[in-house]
Amino acid sequence: MRMGKGVEEDIMDMIDREADGSDSLEGFVLCDSIAGGTGSGMGSYLLETLNDRYSKKLIQTYSVFPNQMETSDVVVQP
Repeated sequence: MRMGKGVEEDIMDMIDREADGSDSLEGFVLCDSIAGGTGSGMGSYLLETLNDRYSKKLIQTYSVFPNQMETSDVVVQP
């Protein structure tokens, strides 16, 4: 969460600008990773912040889970 708090205002400013420029904002789509690293921590933090700031908007998430059957040295596992 240390990194998330440091960039939260920059990210939320970008999201607010896009939301303000929208004619009719319905919600958000968030793709994140559960495997660890930036995807799980920052994705979860961003999801929580979006929910707090835009509580009446829909938030749809697509989460990528790591393959538990195989070990991979690839950053993104299927």
